[in-house]
Amino acid sequence: MVKLLFCGDVNGKWKLLLDRLNDLQNSKHGPFDVLFLIGNSFSGEGGAEALRSKISLPLKTYCFECPKDVAEFDLPENVEIVGNGIQPGIVTLQHNLTVAYHFDRIENPHYSQNLELVKQITSGVGYRGCDICITSDWPKEMHHFLSDSELDEFKLTNIGIGAGSKAASSFALLTRPRYHFVGGMNAFYQRTPYRNSQSNSAFTRLLSVDKVSTSKDKTRKWLHALSICPIIHMSAAELSDAPAGTTDCPYTDVGMALSGPNISNKNPFSCGASLPLDENPCKRSRMDNTGTFVPPLPPGQPPASTSTGSFFFGNMGVPRSTGALNTTAPSDTACTLFVGGLMRTIQDADLETALSGVKFIRRPPGKAYAFVEFVSHEAAKNAVAVAAKRGLVIQGRTLTVGWGKGKAEQDVRTEVDHENSERQLVPPSEDAKTLFIAGLGAFDASPEATQVEGSSEHPLHTVLNKLFPGVVSVNKPPNKSYAFVEFEDYASAMSVITKSIADPRSLTLNSMPLVIGWAKGDGAGQGEGKVKLMTDPPSVHSRVLFVGNLPSEATEQQVSNLFAECSTISVKRPQGKDYAFIEFSTPSDAQKAMTHSREQEIMLEDHVLLVGWAKGRAAEKSDQSAECWFCLASALVKVHLIVSVGEHSYLALPRGGVTPKHVQICPIECVPSRVHLGAAAKAEMVRFRDSVEKMFQKSGAVSLRFERALRTKGSRDHMQAHMVPLSLSAAQLGKSFGIFLQKASQHQLKFHEIQDEQSIDEVVVSMEGGPYQEYFCIEIPVSAGGVQTEEEGEGGAKGTTVNTRDCMPRHRRFVYVQEDDARKFPMQFGLEVAAEMLGKPERGHWKHCLLSEDAEASLCDQFREDLAPFDFTLEASK
Repeated sequence: MVKLLFCGDVNGKWKLLLDRLNDLQNSKHGPFDVLFLIGNSFSGEGGAEALRSKISLPLKTYCFECPKDVAEFDLPENVEIVGNGIQPGIVTLQHNLTVAYHFDRIENPHYSQNLELVKQITSGVGYRGCDICITSDWPKEMHHFLSDSELDEFKLTNIGIGAGSKAASSFALLTRPRYHFVGGMNAFYQRTPYRNSQSNSAFTRLLSVDKVSTSKDKTRKWLHALSICPIIHMSAAELSDAPAGTTDCPYTDVGMALSGPNISNKNPFSCGASLPLDENPCKRSRMDNTGTFVPPLPPGQPPASTSTGSFFFGNMGVPRSTGALNTTAPSDTACTLFVGGLMRTIQDADLETALSGVKFIRRPPGKAYAFVEFVSHEAAKNAVAVAAKRGLVIQGRTLTVGWGKGKAEQDVRTEVDHENSERQLVPPSEDAKTLFIAGLGAFDASPEATQVEGSSEHPLHTVLNKLFPGVVSVNKPPNKSYAFVEFEDYASAMSVITKSIADPRSLTLNSMPLVIGWAKGDGAGQGEGKVKLMTDPPSVHSRVLFVGNLPSEATEQQVSNLFAECSTISVKRPQGKDYAFIEFSTPSDAQKAMTHSREQEIMLEDHVLLVGWAKGRAAEKSDQSAECWFCLASALVKVHLIVSVGEHSYLALPRGGVTPKHVQICPIECVPSRVHLGAAAKAEMVRFRDSVEKMFQKSGAVSLRFERALRTKGSRDHMQAHMVPLSLSAAQLGKSFGIFLQKASQHQLKFHEIQDEQSIDEVVVSMEGGPYQEYFCIEIPVSAGGVQTEEEGEGGAKGTTVNTRDCMPRHRRFVYVQEDDARKFPMQFGLEVAAEMLGKPERGHWKHCLLSEDAEASLCDQFREDLAPFDFTLEASK
């Protein structure tokens, strides 16, 4: 925990401040680590004298005001100026504290450029917020969602409801701080915490402190204490713990987007939306577009629109201009709405559940919006009205809703017709009996529809059988709003098609209309999957098959038993999926299983299985181990680089290591990634990793780790897990994450953060490519470990409990997934990141770091000697 102090305007009253600081440092609550001067420090009487005299502050102090004559005099001892008092920024300070600062000085010519740098950081894939945000102006509209008693308390500050700076509000939205301090307000105030719109961000507390004075009145408090753990060391669970009384984000009406130079966000981690920033600083009043004075907004929740032209819903915090959203229906027959602000985790089924009367959803790939067509104009109109009144909230994110424009509605109708034509309203064959039914997002597994214990029937089976007699089976992919429904015979399925054409609105489920058509490639009731199956092997070495339409309760052993005669090696089934990947001993065994599936149906618990060749990273194990540089049986393996060998894995130095202690952990079995390892091999590799980490820790270093599971040319794909020691100061370690982001941005790579409770195996296996998905995983160190001291509770002046414990360094994990149409991943990326963190970018390629064989052998001997106290493989011989 880090103990912090925040001081308001000093105005030259340094003696008062020094006396109070000395008392606190020597009290039971001290000593404190850092002091933040958030107001005017060098103005007023005594300001110039402070610069001329040798004032010494008793702790590290950061000041965000840059005095004009700072160049003529020496600053007080322990005082450091952050920024120049004009431009915005975000920095990592002592104790790994992340601090953002903003001043309303739009006339500064470099303002847009510096703001762009802040946006690149805050829109990054791993950004979760900052510890402290300091602004020179009060954030506008902060009073929204406060209770009557809280409003009365705020009125006592005389700051004024509706007053403040839109730019300060927008900057708070952009940086998502845990604590937002405002200087220069001459008042002490603490707002009830509010939640930010991003689900992975911290909750924000807004505070201002009074100017330095002799007053002992608690309402005129000018020195505020906090005891916090830096956000970079906090887990996702700790960040998601909401304080009591938390409100929605109040900044729903913070103005239009920043004009002037176009600030385009080229960061590949950006979610796409740019936060609005006001070009005009705080005027403590509201003006409409013509410059006419408008009274401040009334207390409480804001209205759906104001004279400023902003358009917002609930707690989204990112207003939309009415010029961008069409809030008026284009015609009396319009049925299409625009829904914006969608996250990747929001599925079509979520939209269908939240919006009544959805007929069709068109969501462009990779976009954060969708066009939603409703069954009637009234249904669409009601959806707009409800969203304007209560807000459309899905997964904690408030979405924007407006009417689709003419072309969008035409595109949706065209796509509906196109989908209908592709669904083949004309039966694909005379014995077809499987239908494609969409619009199941609102399905509620009520008691009468829930799955009967011991039955393999889907919960939808009972419900659909009441609507359509003759239902045999239901196959509904997870997180999808459609299903493939097999009927007893052609006549039963055709009767449903006929009814859907004659009276489509009569076929509804929970008041939601169903869209019905023949399943593609129906043949024998195998539905959509059959046309997607690969009937030909991707290469002569391929020996992995895809098996789909598995029952939910089917085990990997049951699947393996179905192909027992074909010498299966392993079965990998992603959790919650209805498919699996089966690896065979040889390509001929895989071909034999494929031929068998074509000659007759393969059944498992009344499910007809779909069998085809696996796509993506197919397993192509060669019987010639000599082709692999990392197989111990290979003649090409560099024996002089091997440090230690276990039962399932070994430790070795790589050729061309970034540092002399750069090491890699490899499995003895030749597998492309950790996903294919057994439990014993995984456990042993973890033991090797921890042993090396402890060795690094003893020398004051922490490791950067990365695993490259990417296809290489000319050799077998053999897993390698690299560890590079970083001997960095706390300040340098705090910048390591930013270096990683910059390198990823430079190569235009999109990484996804792996949560604490997830394993890399789960993430990779759940992807489309399954266990043969190409990926790159990297673990960025954010703390050095060692003996850690923790204090329970916040408040600085309050009593705290201190605990100490030994801990390993903490890392944040990210994974890049190689997509088929993406550019090839830079094979030296991990080395480049390590070299940049060490300040030696010239060592970012292994060929630049090659040594003679004698020098490599000497490094290996030294590494083996340093590792000996931690090497678990030596325990058996002792």
